[in-house]
Amino acid sequence: MYPDPDSKNLETFKHFYEKVGYCYLVPAYIKDKNKPMDGSNIDFDEDYKLKFNNIDFRKVSDIDSNDIEDIILKKRFTMSPLTGNDN
Repeated sequence: MYPDPDSKNLETFKHFYEKVGYCYLVPAYIKDKNKPMDGSNIDFDEDYKLKFNNIDFRKVSDIDSNDIEDIILKKRFTMSPLTGNDN
């Protein structure tokens, strides 16, 4: 993540996650793409929400090659997920 230096979003998320002990990841969609994207034009599909209660906030410098998270730090794969061919 590369948040805006003035953003408090991550700090706020961490605060409430620590206080409550879990969070949900919920798919959201825009109801009408021709209208402004605000709270009244966004809907959530809570039938597919995922509950997380074991988030481990880590710095990149704390992740080594034996950690599963290392895969996201490596160069992106060049194989196309649709065809299986190299790009």
